[in-house]
Amino acid sequence: MKACEIASVFETIAPISTGIASDIENGFLGFRFGDRNVEVTGVGVAWFLSQEVVDAAVRKKLNMLIIHEPELFRQYVSPFHSNMQAATIPFNLDKMKKLLEHDICVYTAHSNWDLQTQVGMAPTVAKALGFSDLIKWDIGIGVFRIGKTTLSGLIKHVKKCMKLAHVRFQGRDDLPIKTVVLAYGSMGSEVEAILANNADAGIFGELREWPFIFAREAGVGIIETTHVRSESIGFASVVTELHSRLPDVRIEFLEVPYPFRLA
Repeated sequence: MKACEIASVFETIAPISTGIASDIENGFLGFRFGDRNVEVTGVGVAWFLSQEVVDAAVRKKLNMLIIHEPELFRQYVSPFHSNMQAATIPFNLDKMKKLLEHDICVYTAHSNWDLQTQVGMAPTVAKALGFSDLIKWDIGIGVFRIGKTTLSGLIKHVKKCMKLAHVRFQGRDDLPIKTVVLAYGSMGSEVEAILANNADAGIFGELREWPFIFAREAGVGIIETTHVRSESIGFASVVTELHSRLPDVRIEFLEVPYPFRLA
């Protein structure tokens, strides 16, 4: 089976047209590298195209990668310092050489997977947390009733279910929690999402400092689970969904190692 045929099946689950406009306009969705007509020996699914993911694909003979974050192919221009083109950075070149040498193609599924309300990021993380009483979907995030607990109790639950040794948070330990906004990744306007949905707390992926300040000022709880953990849980469901449609294709989830060291 060709990579483009597997991509067509994937797009019945998460059509490119369901992604946000900037992802579509910048070409962040779909094939990003390699031969889309290659005969696939196996599919690797991963949150990020890290060196470990490339090495695992080579080792396991997976020559199609479906990746969530398109960072290897995204070019930033900073107003604060000089930049190198993404394709000239040595560690990126090393990855690209390995991809070419082993005839591995790369397909990215970013916001078109984020915004799926049945199999995408938030539904999968909600399932991992045992949240089933959905109040509503607010575009890409879920608002859930979770029963009565405290912020301290919610933190313990999140850490256990998401296998996290640490989280960053703001709010009183004894803050009563009945409803939460559940999100992932890096979004912005996080406290505004909590307040707009009349929730008591929010669970997010990657946060900057000011949402913690805003949460303290607003008297709501906020929990950061990290970008990698929240979206690795959410993107792992690609394997299940694809395998149910392509049972004869070898499809594996490739973990990205936790990126932080904690002092």
